[in-house]
Amino acid sequence: MIRTSGTSKNPERLFHCCPYGSEGEKFHLFKWSDEGAVEEIEDLKSMVSDVKGGVSDLRAQIAGLEKDCEGMKNVILELGKNMKDCCVVLKI
Repeated sequence: MIRTSGTSKNPERLFHCCPYGSEGEKFHLFKWSDEGAVEEIEDLKSMVSDVKGGVSDLRAQIAGLEKDCEGMKNVILELGKNMKDCCVVLKI
């Protein structure tokens, strides 16, 4: 349950609490809403950082694969030239 604080120390501050609790009962669940939001934001920042790291790793892998593909294309072109040379030799 979300309530609004009416104390002079925390006026109009939102908090989550147990619906069966009261101000006099210190053992019921209680948490300031803004603190919960800050914790969630920190968790999200950590997740975003992990995703960014993963994206960076994937970009590096893609760059490596693109380089490998270029090398393979060059090998194929060279083999094609060698094959033409062999055909010319065989015709003579």
